[in-house]
Amino acid sequence: MLGTRFASGRGAARDDSEAFRWFERAAEAGVAEARHNLEIMYASGRGVVRNMAAAARWYEEAASQSIAEAPFDIGTLYALGAGVEKDEVRAAEWLQRAANKSLPQAQLNLGVLHEHGRGVRLDARMAMAWYRRAAKQRYPTAMQRLEALQGKFAAPADSAPLQTGVAIGAEASAGSGSAAEGLGNLEPGRYLASTLERHG
Repeated sequence: MLGTRFASGRGAARDDSEAFRWFERAAEAGVAEARHNLEIMYASGRGVVRNMAAAARWYEEAASQSIAEAPFDIGTLYALGAGVEKDEVRAAEWLQRAANKSLPQAQLNLGVLHEHGRGVRLDARMAMAWYRRAAKQRYPTAMQRLEALQGKFAAPADSAPLQTGVAIGAEASAGSGSAAEGLGNLEPGRYLASTLERHG
């Protein structure tokens, strides 16, 4: 793909603006990889003025063509309200798609949503199940989240986990306390990390 040559500097002098131009042509023609590259350029501001709304549009286009990371990326945008109106239900739906493809970042983020009842039913056990799947892939943050959540359930009574889950849900729905702050554990993909930090 000619755009890739200009973006990488391999086979041509690096020129992000020219790379964007070629990716845009190919994306409009329906080339999945070009759509994915275009979304990255819009999100990072490489070769074009940074535009998270445009990035979100192309993430959805790429996701519809089965680009592996696209459902995770668009799900995280919806969860954080970056470039799109915040919608935790849609975030969970997109993250579920990516998590089912064994993407550990998506499994982690889906676990966060379940842990705090955002966009999905509050379910600490389901949160642990998703953290466990990501942890099996040696994903460090998931391992930490799993250990922390299991620690909350370390009580002799069988009913303790359910009681703890209710307490977590009450804090999250109130929008305060450590449970609500836990949504800060949502992790963007490698292409979105710096751009979402700048977005706030």
